[in-house]
Amino acid sequence: MATPEADPTAPLSSAKIIAAALSIAGEQGLEAVSMRRVAARLGVAPMSLYRHVSSKEVLLELMADHVLATLPFPNPAGDWRAEIHGFFVAFHDRLLEHPAVAHIMVDAALAGPELTLRGERVLGCLLAGGLDEAAAAQAITALTWHTVGGSLYAIARRNPQHEDRSRRLAELDPEAFPSVQRVAPFLAQDASQAHFEATLWHLVHGFEVPVDASTGHSV
Repeated sequence: MATPEADPTAPLSSAKIIAAALSIAGEQGLEAVSMRRVAARLGVAPMSLYRHVSSKEVLLELMADHVLATLPFPNPAGDWRAEIHGFFVAFHDRLLEHPAVAHIMVDAALAGPELTLRGERVLGCLLAGGLDEAAAAQAITALTWHTVGGSLYAIARRNPQHEDRSRRLAELDPEAFPSVQRVAPFLAQDASQAHFEATLWHLVHGFEVPVDASTGHSV
């Protein structure tokens, strides 16, 4: 999803402020986002922003919620593992497109309406799939950690030095590091989309639905 562009002819609004902030974050990184810079991008006085967005912290949450509003809603009536896997793949994709949002999710406890609505639907899928309340809480936590952390790892690996790391692994003494040598070609792909999806599959399928021993059915 492309970073939205603020319409210079539109009246100042929270949507216009969010669009400008996301544009700055996409060009210069999250650390470049400030109320003053956003105001300069929009050609208005900094104090005018506060009539629409009360603080930078609120702006960051609004930025994240705007991006996360494009996430699909998993269907609790579907195959819960497929629905959950698809949701977190889409989540990972959005964070790769908007690295600033991945950083915001680490730095702040987000509870915006779009993220909260999707959290409700994810938990509904997990519970409908047969997980109990404790397992559902563990699952959504683990899957979110994996997705946000995996996204940040992949973003960091865009640095060209990643290729140097792979070369250094390949050059290790095979007698001293035989296991590393065997796995090195696969470690070189550890920031790839395929690697993320494969590890996500194992994580989703690692949560077992309790089964009633007397009937053989989920409990």
